[in-house]
Amino acid sequence: MQFAVDNKNTRLCKDIFGNIYDVYHIPEGTIFQNLDLSGMDFAELPASLATCAVLGKFNCSYCVNLTSLKNLPQGFKVLDCSNCWSLTSLRGIPESVSMVICHDCRSLPTLIGLPPKLRNLDCRGCRSLPDFNGCNSEMLEEVLCSSCTSIRSLRGIFSKRLRRIDFGLRPPVNLVEIPEHIPSEVVLGISPGEIAFHKACWGLNRELEKIKAKTMALFTAGAEKVNAR
Repeated sequence: MQFAVDNKNTRLCKDIFGNIYDVYHIPEGTIFQNLDLSGMDFAELPASLATCAVLGKFNCSYCVNLTSLKNLPQGFKVLDCSNCWSLTSLRGIPESVSMVICHDCRSLPTLIGLPPKLRNLDCRGCRSLPDFNGCNSEMLEEVLCSSCTSIRSLRGIFSKRLRRIDFGLRPPVNLVEIPEHIPSEVVLGISPGEIAFHKACWGLNRELEKIKAKTMALFTAGAEKVNAR
């Protein structure tokens, strides 16, 4: 049974046995099938959630003042934190989560904190993301990233199970590089010519990084010799 909090002033939720609790005073060990706290007017999740479990989906979408995911419950499979406009971190997501819906989280600067067994990611409209660092699940199959206008690189994606990276009708205008290990056919919304160009940029940037690292190593070694005299 799912119980939805239907407005920001309602704080009640119902567990799998039909017991109703105030969201700020949930007894330890309480179990919910699904829990919908969408639209609640809080800056952080109530501490009482951290000691309960959700079996299916946890929904905190449209909590526009929510800044972090601290105090998430455990055990659930799907997290919907879409349209949390103030959210700046994904840290705290349980390892059980296989789908994250975080579209239109306008202030989110990084995907660090995504769970290791993630299969599906919907980050459409996350305007502050520069890349996919933190999206390193080897089980990742699908990424929806239309209108991610600040994306410059697809670095951070390593899954060999990847079937789809979909930029939709609004690919990022600042995209610079696509890692060579990402199959061209899974990248949707970008022309084959552009994909080839971005992959070439990836290879060039890796060579430049190697040259920079060698230069710094030589400089450091030289400085140590001078200091040793």
